[in-house]
Amino acid sequence: MSSTRLPLRLGLGAAAAAALVLGACTADPTGALHDAGQIGASLTVGTNPGQGNLEVCKVGPLSSFTNTPAGLTGGAFDLEDGCVLVITGANTATDPVVSEVSSAGTFDSVVVEQFVAFNPNPGSSTTLFSPTDVTTRISNDIGAVMTFFNTRLPDRGDEGCTPGFWKNHSVNAPGNQSDEWVTYTAGQYFDDVFGAGPHVTLITALNTGGGGANALGRHAVAALLNAASSVDYWYSEAEVIAIVQDAYDIGTKDAFNAAKDLLEVRNEAGCPLPANGVID
Repeated sequence: MSSTRLPLRLGLGAAAAAALVLGACTADPTGALHDAGQIGASLTVGTNPGQGNLEVCKVGPLSSFTNTPAGLTGGAFDLEDGCVLVITGANTATDPVVSEVSSAGTFDSVVVEQFVAFNPNPGSSTTLFSPTDVTTRISNDIGAVMTFFNTRLPDRGDEGCTPGFWKNHSVNAPGNQSDEWVTYTAGQYFDDVFGAGPHVTLITALNTGGGGANALGRHAVAALLNAASSVDYWYSEAEVIAIVQDAYDIGTKDAFNAAKDLLEVRNEAGCPLPANGVID
């Protein structure tokens, strides 16, 4: 991969950034985990491997792919631990669809990635194991590298506590609910912790209503606290921070919403911490 930033799993990136990434499990298009090898794809968007170019890479055993438009490969190619240039020099907007249709490795579903008008400006973002079609159109301004995986990567957690939980289990919590925060404190500033975003405290971000960047703020703080705690969370702290930074790098409402959606689904996975948090 040509970027260490995880970007949005829509994906932009963490992740997500997140990568935005990521054992002995298979990631299906919804991000569910199964006992097998990891199957997924990441997208790095920018001017590399060249404006208007799409390069497809494979990590793992030999696989067969199809792509439309056919481009340089005639619509089909095989790839093993390497890369191939699929489309070059697109001088009009092009929406490639790449499908991994078979593999000599662990393989239980077709992986399809489609790039459809998302980031109209040159830049760089990576999305890993996207749960939905990746939305970036290549053109004479934008190139992209798609990387497919059929290999064993680190296990992903399946727990998460909501922004409401972390708000109500902080030093600011009402009554005698326990403070479950670790590593981070309510008084730290969001932009100091994430390297982007508003200059408000983490607890303020948790308490701020509304959509867009505000909603991302709530879920970003919850995600970071999940990652730092004993919760078996999907993302690492670094991945959460990368997802947030990618969203702010792009700076659009769509980017904020996409990043929020990535974190929200993980924050609502089920909280293993005390149900009531009451101190005996």
